[in-house]
Amino acid sequence: MMLLLSLLSAGVSIVLAQPPNIIVILADDLGYNDVSWHNDAVIMPHLAQLAREGVTLEQHYTQAVCSPTRGALLTGRYPIHNGLNNGVISPLMPYGLDTSFTTLPEELRRANYTTHMVGKWHLGFCNKKFWPTNRGFDHHYGFLNGGQSYFSHTRDGGYDFWDDEEVALADNGTYSTTLIQQRAVELISTHDDSKPLFMYIP
Repeated sequence: MMLLLSLLSAGVSIVLAQPPNIIVILADDLGYNDVSWHNDAVIMPHLAQLAREGVTLEQHYTQAVCSPTRGALLTGRYPIHNGLNNGVISPLMPYGLDTSFTTLPEELRRANYTTHMVGKWHLGFCNKKFWPTNRGFDHHYGFLNGGQSYFSHTRDGGYDFWDDEEVALADNGTYSTTLIQQRAVELISTHDDSKPLFMYIP
């Protein structure tokens, strides 16, 4: 991914007859041996099929907590170099992923990709300039903070479930994982194939 960011930011043209669709699934707290392609005791046929038929990236250095890992993945920069080395961004912290860093979805949008994010952002909440729709994603569906109640979508007394920049109150009472899965499937199945798709599902 760092190579892709480096090539794109250096202005190198990568010409493919048809650019590939890219789906990045990021799972918090998932260990190397917690997937079926490394451990026969784990049963996950659908993800195993995606791994067999796609590309599995297993050399990304993750951090012990969410925000630094997400920032590193989306910027191609280690957290000490993108300002997120101090840990997670809590709901009331007045900062987010520094807007001076170009993100992967920003680069892919420049390459004519449609960009979607479905799930947990956790890279800044206090100012809309940090939100996913202002960091390269055409659309975001999910929550902005680091965690929430799965059914009520609340965190620290506030509701946190969004459809782009609108509060998604109609989703109150429905299990978060179900909502994320349904929206991801909907976006993939209705995608206009005239443009390549980038979907980030953290």
